[in-house]
Amino acid sequence: MNNNIKNTIKKAIKFFQLNLNQVKDNGLIESKKIGSGIPKIIHQIYSSEKNLPEEIKKNIIYLKGMNPDWEYRIYDDDKMQTYVSNHYPEILKYYNKINPKYGAARADFFRYLVIYREGGVYLDIKSSLSKPLSEIISPDDTYILSRWSDSRGKHSFEGTFVDEFQQWHIIATAGHPFLKSVLENVCLNIKKYNPLLHSKGFWGVLITTGPIAYTLSILPILDKYKYRIGTDEDFNLVYSIFSAQKDTIHHHSMFKIHYSRLTESITKQSEFINLFIIYLDKLKRFLNLL
Repeated sequence: MNNNIKNTIKKAIKFFQLNLNQVKDNGLIESKKIGSGIPKIIHQIYSSEKNLPEEIKKNIIYLKGMNPDWEYRIYDDDKMQTYVSNHYPEILKYYNKINPKYGAARADFFRYLVIYREGGVYLDIKSSLSKPLSEIISPDDTYILSRWSDSRGKHSFEGTFVDEFQQWHIIATAGHPFLKSVLENVCLNIKKYNPLLHSKGFWGVLITTGPIAYTLSILPILDKYKYRIGTDEDFNLVYSIFSAQKDTIHHHSMFKIHYSRLTESITKQSEFINLFIIYLDKLKRFLNLL
């Protein structure tokens, strides 16, 4: 294929890809009064509360024992669906539009929703602490942001360098505007997402519901509100209870198919579109060989 034609096609696709993460307030999420402190509630998510791996059960016992004056809540797929239906009926259509195979994307969305309404500490199910929360959180904290203490989380998105804020943990008071901005952006990303134009799998999740979407939602209003920032190590937050060598194996084993290996659309599509995507991807691979 002529290089000029290929470059023209790539530029056209790039133009239409730019419509994600155009952060603005569309009034989809009700503004709330910012809480005066961070409630003593730990939130975690796992697909099935009845089928927790032994390592995860031990970590939950550890977290409860380290923080005896904190309430502990875990949400599985059914509880998340019920929670969103009861507390965010106007947002349910966005939550349900996410392809169920992308449990990670639904978990991203849900953590923003639950912390915005309830406040507290969200931790990924494989994450932990090296100190009690009473020694990490100050009475006057309203939001804690952290970046990686190593080279992870540094991305190039649409030609812009993004040093991501971690969202495998969210520590915030209820009603914080950072999370309203995140929710507004993620809802629009889900609405605008087009599997023929936008990434799928790992990168698709990062930019649609994950840490890139989270970071880009907060940056425009970062200087308007109080927060504390550091690294995960500064705050004694533990990304994974598994060793670095075994983390990927253990993490991926908790999912039938890890989202990084998925090639389907992040949002629900008709069977016709799904088949079209499969053949289009094959065509792209063929064109790249020309």
